[in-house]
Amino acid sequence: MSDDFRVPRLARRGGEAPSLGRASAIGHLKHLLTDEQSHIRMRAAYALGGVGASYPQQAGTVLADLEDRLHTDPLVMVRVAAGHALGRIGVTAVADRQRIIRTLMQVLADPRVVYVVKLAAAEGVGSIGPLLTTDRLTQEKAALALMQALRTEHFAVRENAARALGQIGAQAEPRLCELIVRALARTLHADDRPLVMAAAWALGLCADPSAVPALIAQLDNDGMPAVSRYSHVFHLYGGTRVCDVAAGSLARIGTPDALAALDSFRVRDA
Repeated sequence: MSDDFRVPRLARRGGEAPSLGRASAIGHLKHLLTDEQSHIRMRAAYALGGVGASYPQQAGTVLADLEDRLHTDPLVMVRVAAGHALGRIGVTAVADRQRIIRTLMQVLADPRVVYVVKLAAAEGVGSIGPLLTTDRLTQEKAALALMQALRTEHFAVRENAARALGQIGAQAEPRLCELIVRALARTLHADDRPLVMAAAWALGLCADPSAVPALIAQLDNDGMPAVSRYSHVFHLYGGTRVCDVAAGSLARIGTPDALAALDSFRVRDA
């Protein structure tokens, strides 16, 4: 029998309600998380993320198993799948958000964790953090963890952290939003152009007028990423130059000084 048939329909279809019943399917998927074949474990982790997100009242039954895979699985991509699954569950499972985001923040802070697992953790924190509007202390801790991640070694983790900070800043209280804006504004001086573009884009999400001077300064920055990353940055930020992304964020903020600078930029760039 093909290995594909060892993973129930729930795993193959990304978390839709299975005909054999959720409880039975969850038990089977949890068992598959310890399968000797890594691709079975990986698909089971993704599927459990779909189950937990679709049926948040049952999410608590899978967290320990996913956390175990996140921390101990010998294959990196299984750990990545577990991180993505936890992030997905945390969006809908209100009762489990604190536990999940603490787990993901620990992963971000651990220097022993490989960068691709940290990427998944940063994305999860960025998805869950904005939803913590009734738990501002945890939201602030999430933002601080992402600010630390802005200084990590791997460029992709830094970029994910910048985008996640923008997502949190969009929903944060003014004091935390101000901290996020300052951290992102400092990041605009980095040598890593995709990171600068991520920070400029994130400042637009924050939509805080205090970001306007830093963004205006980037209107003269026509720096572009390496050719190999053109499609990546255009897909994410809507432009391939730092100045284009900064212009988009100024338009989003929309204060008179932002719009005046944007008009001047468009005349110069025509």
